[in-house]
Amino acid sequence: MELKFSVYLANYKAGKITKKDLKKISPPGLFLHPMIDAKGEFVVYWGKAKGDDAWHIWRYDIKKNKNIRLTHAEGINQYPYISFDSRKIIFGSNRELSKVNQYSMFAQLKKNRCKMNLWMMDSSGGSIERITNGKTIDERPCFSPDRKHIFFNSLRNKYFNIYKMNLNTGRITPFTSGKEINFRMTLSANGKLYSYLTSSAPSGIRNVLIGNFINKKYEFPIKLSKGEWLHGPFFGYKQKYLYCHGSHKGQMYSIFKINLANHTIEKIQIPGIDIASHFTVTEDKAFAAFDSTQVIE
Repeated sequence: MELKFSVYLANYKAGKITKKDLKKISPPGLFLHPMIDAKGEFVVYWGKAKGDDAWHIWRYDIKKNKNIRLTHAEGINQYPYISFDSRKIIFGSNRELSKVNQYSMFAQLKKNRCKMNLWMMDSSGGSIERITNGKTIDERPCFSPDRKHIFFNSLRNKYFNIYKMNLNTGRITPFTSGKEINFRMTLSANGKLYSYLTSSAPSGIRNVLIGNFINKKYEFPIKLSKGEWLHGPFFGYKQKYLYCHGSHKGQMYSIFKINLANHTIEKIQIPGIDIASHFTVTEDKAFAAFDSTQVIE
């Protein structure tokens, strides 16, 4: 049975969420993986509307309180990521590869899923173009702050690894190359830090890694115990916190923020919601977006 996710928007100006400032913004259906742009103007997310067979990318304009669908090709259009200047969106899609429209969150780490390529469009949905032309799974992309490069997941070496692509030349180089799972890359707004989920953490626990492009070092900021996991990293635009979700110290399927200065971790409390994931915030922390299987109207 597929879980039914919804996307929420919250006022986060005070660094906390109150129930009166929390609202569901996605239409009826299954919607998840929101990302809010740095300026706090819009949220993008993907999913399947009620009565629709295809998975599409949607945009919610905060001031207009209005949803619009950005993609129209049948199949699976997924994991949108907004450029730091808010002008472009990059995403994965099986358009022109397959007519498959079956997708399950429980199968996201399986290798026998339908093939995907990367596509890019304006943040309004126009000027769509294909970025990769492989015959494997290319997905979960992210931009570098200058929009000259992207990083993405791929099965090009038969294992889930992260690759880097120069958008000017089209050259693709491996960023990771192990047999473990390396998944969902994200970068800080200053371009110095990166983070992704990996199973190369001690004892094979799936944990978020934080790396530094400048000094070439990386670390696991939070030590996890057996049965714990952290996933879905996203840097706050001012590089003070890394947001992620997971299970840690008895808090199951919760959203956490990791202080990048001292590596303390804190659960983000959301009134009326105990299960939540994929938390992103604006640069001034005015708004936050996340998804949940729980419903608050």
